[in-house]
Amino acid sequence: MKKALDSSKVEDALNRFERYETKIDGLESQVESYDLGKKSLSDEIADLQQNEKIDDELAALKKKLADK
Repeated sequence: MKKALDSSKVEDALNRFERYETKIDGLESQVESYDLGKKSLSDEIADLQQNEKIDDELAALKKKLADK
């Protein structure tokens, strides 16, 4: 009986966690969409350039690891 109650409590906690996770994902999506509307074209270009630099650095690190 105690095992069944404990199992039920764990299941309830997991269900609540999943609901909170879904709510948080929705809020994060709203924030991201709000931020997209606030950025200028030059901000977007700067972000893309930064991403390119990161991609280049990652490629260099991968090459360095592959050469070892």
